[in-house]
Amino acid sequence: MKKRQLGFCKESEWFYRLYARENQVDYLQLCLLDLLRQANGSLTWKSIDQQIPYSRQIIRQTVNELELDELVTTTADGVWLTDLAEFTVDEILDDLHHKLDAAFESVDDCTPNLMA
Repeated sequence: MKKRQLGFCKESEWFYRLYARENQVDYLQLCLLDLLRQANGSLTWKSIDQQIPYSRQIIRQTVNELELDELVTTTADGVWLTDLAEFTVDEILDDLHHKLDAAFESVDDCTPNLMA
C-alpha cells in the first residue's frame, strides 16, 4: 500500500516538520490546522482521512487535543475551526507560509532557495 502524503512535496513536508520542531508545536496539529484554514475553516472526516497519511485513531486523537484547546469543534460530519482559532493560529500559519515562500522559489518548484 502506497503511503499517502499531505498534498505537498517532500521538501515542503520536511519544512513543516522543521518548523514544528523549531517552534515546539505538534507537526500533525500544524498540518491539520493549516488544511482547515485552506479549506475555509471546515473539513469532513472523509476529506481529512484522505488528506492526512495517518491512521484514523491518530487523527481523531489529534483533533481531540485541538478540541480541548478550543481550536476546533467536531461533529459526526467533520471538523471546524473555532473563532478563537482564527486569532490563535493565524499568526503561526502566516509565519510558516512566509518562511516557506522565502525558502522555495515558487509554489511549483520544490527546490529550496538557499539565498532566502
